[in-house]
Amino acid sequence: MNYVVVYYSMDGHTKGVATKVAKKLSAKLVRLECNPPYPKTGAAKFLKGGSDALFDRQAKLAPYEFDERDFDVVILASPMWAGKASPAMNRFLHEHVLTHKKIGLISLSKSGRDGCLVDMRRKLYERGTLPTADAPLESLNLTEEESGNEAEVAGRIDNFCDRLGKLL
Repeated sequence: MNYVVVYYSMDGHTKGVATKVAKKLSAKLVRLECNPPYPKTGAAKFLKGGSDALFDRQAKLAPYEFDERDFDVVILASPMWAGKASPAMNRFLHEHVLTHKKIGLISLSKSGRDGCLVDMRRKLYERGTLPTADAPLESLNLTEEESGNEAEVAGRIDNFCDRLGKLL
């Protein structure tokens, strides 16, 4: 199986988890970068990024290398912004129809709620990637606080990767 982990990370939390999953699965790692980048501090960070996510807007992305034909399993990792996937992930999901791929989803948030996972699943279904809204896929939902606990993260990642392997 050929694996890829596609992720967006502003503050490094999602990058850390995505990198660990990619290493565990010997997967290619594809980083999505916004161009121009979102503000990283203050009210502008929440007003611009949060409203773009809330209204399903798509960020402009810097060039990246990804060809869905090269992979059997695509793992998407995004922080949760305003209860939804990041605008960078929105753009990626708009640009790629991942039909006939096994899908894994990873979300990091401050709250631990699964809004980002639900949002990515909905968008995958609407784009025709998932045959039904409740099609089997594996997901990993972590809080930013948990992402700093190496033992907790390692165990959760192992469990996620094991469950993902059972879908194949």
